[in-house]
Amino acid sequence: MKNSLIGKEIKLIRMEDPYTSLKSGDVGTISSVDSTGTIFVNWQNGSKLGVIPGIDEYQILENKRFIKLFKDYKN
Repeated sequence: MKNSLIGKEIKLIRMEDPYTSLKSGDVGTISSVDSTGTIFVNWQNGSKLGVIPGIDEYQILENKRFIKLFKDYKN
């Protein structure tokens, strides 16, 4: 699954990082996935910050269509 994500577009919904300039709706291209599952992205605004499954919320897009939503469910 990790390699199948590389090159796909991703859209940010929400990120837990209080210091990032990324905002909801930002789009980028997945460049790599590390052994912990962090998805590294080349964002269109120039950032290279990764998203963390289970913490950050994002959509993975295929051909500009939504294919999967990852959402953090907090109790």
